[in-house]
Amino acid sequence: MIYKKLILISIFNSFIFNIIAQNGKGVSIEMNSHFGKIVKHTPKLLFTPPPLSTGIEIHTNWQLYGQKEWHQWQRYPSVGASFFY
Repeated sequence: MIYKKLILISIFNSFIFNIIAQNGKGVSIEMNSHFGKIVKHTPKLLFTPPPLSTGIEIHTNWQLYGQKEWHQWQRYPSVGASFFY
């Protein structure tokens, strides 16, 4: 039983660090993991919160370089999209 807990802890600890991938075209992909506890803050919360809640985020970001006129007006912004689970 203790070995299963140690294996799970080592797996979760490996996801603590952000994983970032970039290439030369201004596109980046980032993966984050989230751990926490849900606090039963109101009696309207009808379910029993689990002892540990986990989540994952995958984020993609594009740097704009001025191919369109509005890129220059906005000082070359970056745009992105995220997926949370």
